[in-house]
Amino acid sequence: MAILVVGLRETKKAVKFVENWSQDNSMLLNKKKCGILLLAKRGNTFSKKEKKAVSVEDIPYVKSYKYLGITFNKSLNTNL
Repeated sequence: MAILVVGLRETKKAVKFVENWSQDNSMLLNKKKCGILLLAKRGNTFSKKEKKAVSVEDIPYVKSYKYLGITFNKSLNTNL
């Protein structure tokens, strides 16, 4: 599953939504297979303080993420 959100605050809300949905539907969420890939406009970055403010328990921030066999990075370059 991939979730796309705009903004750091929305990230935490989206993860909480998925957690609640998985519990309501008796599905386990394997956080070891999850990662948060932050995308920013060219030249912008997120500070450690901003990341910490919206951190999600047990889900790390990652520099790249593999989804359905395609690896994405923060520049949205893919590894096909």
